[in-house]
Amino acid sequence: MSERFGRDWWPEGVAFPALRLAAGLILGALTAAALATGTAVAVTALMGAGDLARVALQVLFPTAAGFMVFAATFGFAAMLGLWSARRRDVKAFAALGAACGVVFAFATAMLFGQAPSPTQPIVMGAAGALVLLVARWVAGVRPL
Repeated sequence: MSERFGRDWWPEGVAFPALRLAAGLILGALTAAALATGTAVAVTALMGAGDLARVALQVLFPTAAGFMVFAATFGFAAMLGLWSARRRDVKAFAALGAACGVVFAFATAMLFGQAPSPTQPIVMGAAGALVLLVARWVAGVRPL
């Protein structure tokens, strides 16, 4: 296992790379949740409808929970796949994150017995790419 998941992803002297990777996934999920909440509040403000604080609270907790589930499942699997394949480039992280986000959107819709809306795969694709890119940055993955 140590050969497959070596330390060549990180520059010399980086301490606790696996913990940095986990922290990156968590921060990536929280970043995506913050952006989704901010977008919902902005749309509500532009429409002039509703209490913005109430909208923020209604959106923040479910999206944070959803993105954390994504990071802990599909995001974690994607990171392990990229790590074992020794892929470090930004494009690989973004592409695999987007693909995992789209699959996650369809999987969660099927899990809850609903058809995904047309925007769910798009939003989750963008969020998946964001989560993995933030995780890559926080983890300190060495550039090519």
